[in-house]
Amino acid sequence: MRKRIALLLAVLLLTGCGSTDNNTNNPGSVSSGGTEQLGSEGNYGETENSWRASHIALENRYESVTVSGDMVYGCRQENGQTVIEYLDRESLAVKQSVPLTGSIFVQNIAADGQGNLYLYGSQNGSDKFWKLNGDGSLQALEDFVLEDTDNAGYITPSGILADDKGYIYVWYRMDLPAAEVMEGSEEYEEYGEDVEDVHMFVDRIYIMDSQFNTLFYEQIRDAMGMRLLSFQAGGEEDPLLVVQDGDDIYAQTINVEQRTLGERIRRENSAEVDSVASMRDMEHVTAMEGGFLFCQGNTLYQYRYDSREPEKLLNLSDFGIYIPDILYLGKNEETVEIIDNHGESQHSEFTRIERGQSEKTVLTLGVMFLSQELASVITEFNRYSQDLRVQVVDYWENADTYDLGVDRLKLDLVTGRAPDILAVSALDYDLLVDKGVLADLYGFMEEDTELNRDMLIPSVVKAYEMDGHLYGLAPGFQLYTMWGLKTVTGGRAGVTLEELMQILKENGKDINTIYGFTADEPALKTLCTFGMDEFVDWENKTCEFDGAYFKSVLTFVKEYKGTWPQSLEDIREGRLLMTTGIISSVASYQLQKEIYGGELGFIGYPTASGSGTAVGFRGVELGVNARSDKQQEAWQFVKYNLMNGYEGQGLPVLKEEFDRNLERAMEEDYDIDMFGTSYRMEKGSCYVGSDRIFVYAATREDVDVVKALVERAQNRYNYHTVLQNIIDEEAESYFAGQKSVDDVAKIIQSKASLYLQE
Repeated sequence: MRKRIALLLAVLLLTGCGSTDNNTNNPGSVSSGGTEQLGSEGNYGETENSWRASHIALENRYESVTVSGDMVYGCRQENGQTVIEYLDRESLAVKQSVPLTGSIFVQNIAADGQGNLYLYGSQNGSDKFWKLNGDGSLQALEDFVLEDTDNAGYITPSGILADDKGYIYVWYRMDLPAAEVMEGSEEYEEYGEDVEDVHMFVDRIYIMDSQFNTLFYEQIRDAMGMRLLSFQAGGEEDPLLVVQDGDDIYAQTINVEQRTLGERIRRENSAEVDSVASMRDMEHVTAMEGGFLFCQGNTLYQYRYDSREPEKLLNLSDFGIYIPDILYLGKNEETVEIIDNHGESQHSEFTRIERGQSEKTVLTLGVMFLSQELASVITEFNRYSQDLRVQVVDYWENADTYDLGVDRLKLDLVTGRAPDILAVSALDYDLLVDKGVLADLYGFMEEDTELNRDMLIPSVVKAYEMDGHLYGLAPGFQLYTMWGLKTVTGGRAGVTLEELMQILKENGKDINTIYGFTADEPALKTLCTFGMDEFVDWENKTCEFDGAYFKSVLTFVKEYKGTWPQSLEDIREGRLLMTTGIISSVASYQLQKEIYGGELGFIGYPTASGSGTAVGFRGVELGVNARSDKQQEAWQFVKYNLMNGYEGQGLPVLKEEFDRNLERAMEEDYDIDMFGTSYRMEKGSCYVGSDRIFVYAATREDVDVVKALVERAQNRYNYHTVLQNIIDEEAESYFAGQKSVDDVAKIIQSKASLYLQE
């Protein structure tokens, strides 16, 4: 079972609810805040509040920013020179620009609320700090007195922060004798002399007054299960430490006036957290009144010290925000403020997200798991769409198991509560189509001026048609096939299992000279995936798992032991005869041709009809809920995913992009090394045993082979979860020698028939 990414510092596992737009037309969905809430009976609940966002382009693109009082401060580069700019927080107009002379590069910027800025960066290869006074004068800060560093073997700055109370926080990383760091602790008592000659790293924060006199310091060791994950200071709030502590994580404030640390705030039942490792992924931890904000998994949370519970505020993707782009995150009363750099834009943007009814139409997208690639497409769409916004409903996230999530989604589909858009690759939608829950995408294309079926690769969409209709599309695809030298395959484009065995016999080989299958159950999954459409009549809801062909599949799988090439010679000298696998680019074909040392023939996986090479969507396959009252709007996002979601993985489904992809495969790629010398880059590489193969620009002949292989493909990748589970569970007794192939086939036939008739 997959473990969901845990929330929060170890104090935290998400239990709270968030804020959503009203969405009375689709009660099974959740909207703007991106928060799903399970009620007492497992139904998705609804909340009254909603969020809306406004994006404002700043005049320039900044590398680092901070916000203090009524000002925004940004650092940017102009003609190789660092420029600090002061912007009015309300109008966002630039009020002042201060160029910094002397090849200064700034990494972080802090403000003290009095108009003074503190900069950390480098000059001539050395880390340095500066103070930029309110009058625009720059003061190098070179006279820090760092207490208790006589025994430090390594000292390097990590950043500088300031707050509105007049305190400055200089963060250093250093290594110190372990005995000095641990003195008085339980660990020191336990390990005693064992740490006398050991050094360990610490993160030490010096708290200084406005004249840079050290008042005191706090430090967190980076050893023996401890680690400082985040330090935040600014505004009127107390500085905040977020620390990993063995199997837990805690938050702790610093009371500067009293020179004391606050209570270590932990979640009472930290054992519920899935893993400490996942919580290290928290980003942009920001102190706020009575708690702090943090991001994780592109979701924004707030944690309040009084309740000691995290609250999921909103999904940043709903508003076109991508966490790696964020320069600044803060919360002003009920308004979330974000400054980010998105994509190739020449301008940073200031986004205000506040409570209120969104003016955009909210579309819900149901998934079993939100992939990073789909999250990126959603973010882009939401950022630039003028009138639509897509919001995710993650069914697995809201269920104890994957299967329960699937069951919930199926129930929502048949009861009309399902989201407007569906990630259908996770569904056994062959059976759902008969219930009329998915819309024919060809119907939308007939009325669309930007996309029609003639713009798609014919063989790919044809393989996924059902009775001339198309119910799902993804931006990319790949080919599933079996290959060997043409002298072995004999010009065949497809084979049955019987014909495959004949090829092996003619070459004096057995099934274990086929490389790529793995033994038992995985091999069975593979063969059933490409033969499922032949074993099942989806329209009439009948199947044939007790016939001779399926029994021959079971027999083949039982006898196959799996094999792996130890060197190129295993293949080139014929000890391994054929390979099963994926062709996802021209380069992947080139690699296999190089490995075999000759021209290849592709015969596909064996099927009852010898259907040959199969296609499978790559990326997320989306469909439209036929019972949604926003079908045309939902189609806009499905189309957007198709036209913008291809990121170079696999081959594009769009003809024009496919042709460009093949043309680029014939172009050499070059890069420049550290000495300024241009060199040719490989298009792909792989290991066979200890031998490594490289390929470069393809020939026209290579491209034509791949193009022809795509054109001939007529079968589809069709993994059917429920049926495959039935097959795998029952076949196990045959593989173990406990039942005959006839008995197992009868049981599979019976159970599969019952399922299809449900």
